Amino acid sequence: MVTRHPRLPAASRAVRRFSVAAVAVSAAAALSSLATAPARADSAKVGAIYDISFGGMSFAQGKLSLVVDGNAYSAKVAMRPASLARIFSSEKVDAQSAGWLRGGAVLPTRYTMEASNSEKSSSVRMDLSSGTLKSVSADPPTKPHRDVVPIQSKHWKGVLDPVSAVVMPVRNADDATGPAACARTLPIFDGWTRFDVPLSYQGTKTVDTKSYKGTVVVCSARWVPVSGHKRNKDSVRYMQNNRALEAWLAPIPGTTLLVPYRVSVGTMRGTLVVEATDLKITGATVTAITSSAD
Repeated sequence: MVTRHPRLPAASRAVRRFSVAAVAVSAAAALSSLATAPARADSAKVGAIYDISFGGMSFAQGKLSLVVDGNAYSAKVAMRPASLARIFSSEKVDAQSAGWLRGGAVLPTRYTMEASNSEKSSSVRMDLSSGTLKSVSADPPTKPHRDVVPIQSKHWKGVLDPVSAVVMPVRNADDATGPAACARTLPIFDGWTRFDVPLSYQGTKTVDTKSYKGTVVVCSARWVPVSGHKRNKDSVRYMQNNRALEAWLAPIPGTTLLVPYRVSVGTMRGTLVVEATDLKITGATVTAITSSAD
């Protein structure tokens, strides 16, 4: 039996935003059941470090480890305060997901998230099968509220967890730098809220930095609440109408997969930016990359 916890605690918002903007949007993470996935199996390993800034000031560092082996994938995300930001915040976030690339969809099978700071903590555990949520436990529980849109059983079908949103397949390698890379809607359930993140193609950019050299696809994004949110909350209304959402996707060479390179989210108080400072992408023949926060 699924336990419903509609409201998203502040501690969990960080991992949702880091995960993608389309993920995103909130941040980052995957593919809807309508999107096309490669018919063949891909293998790749990705290790990335992201700088997370707000209003131009760095406040956290994120780390990603993604392994795709045949039709199976596993991903880990960690967030820690940046060195100076530790004076003001002790928040830590760790999340991981695993699942399958099958039948034109990303199908997560499990997801866990733990977040904590000096004052409080939160956690989520979800089990899924064929894209349908089977069980979820989220802490802290939230009190029912008349303004909260109820989560219905249909909202648990064909969903992604926030971390699975970093896995983005296209039909073939030629699509990885074209409109097809953004032709998707991410149906995300984070343990408290259910929302969609539709992406649309804006163009491409050439990136030439220490962390990555090559073409990235620029997608605009929207945040569409489905359930578990408060209808009349100011931040919900703002995000529904927000056009300042963007994700840059980097193709993984030799595969038909993409991962986020940069995510920017306009908020009521400033712009949140998650951008790779170190991005290592390798094929299946290279020693596995692991990434974890201290």
